[in-house]
Amino acid sequence: EPTGCEPAGQAPAAARCVVLRVARCVYAMAYEQQLEEIAAVFRTDWLSLYSLNPNITTPDRMLFANQVINVGHLYAVVPGDTLSRIATRFGTTLELLLGVNADVPPPGDAIAAGAELCVIPDSCRAGLA
Repeated sequence: EPTGCEPAGQAPAAARCVVLRVARCVYAMAYEQQLEEIAAVFRTDWLSLYSLNPNITTPDRMLFANQVINVGHLYAVVPGDTLSRIATRFGTTLELLLGVNADVPPPGDAIAAGAELCVIPDSCRAGLA
């Protein structure tokens, strides 16, 4: 019986198709990681991460493994938005915007209204063209 995972024209295989839903704008900490390290991965600063996570009371201490933290803001796309406009509005780059939203296809720059994106703003660069 077909699973829906087969390439066009190929017979069903014994493999199973698994759909994973990954939460946007969150990161699971590794053992002995600190906010500074995660900030570098997402090209932001530790203070921004600290402000997104009110449950972290001592940012200078190591957090525990598998602790989930917020790394950005969820943004609902409105009609007329493009990825480039969103990146400019929030002071980020198209590269970073696509990097934290890996399921968004880059060609054409169009994105459907109502889609949800993770945005890591840079308030010092926001709105600059």
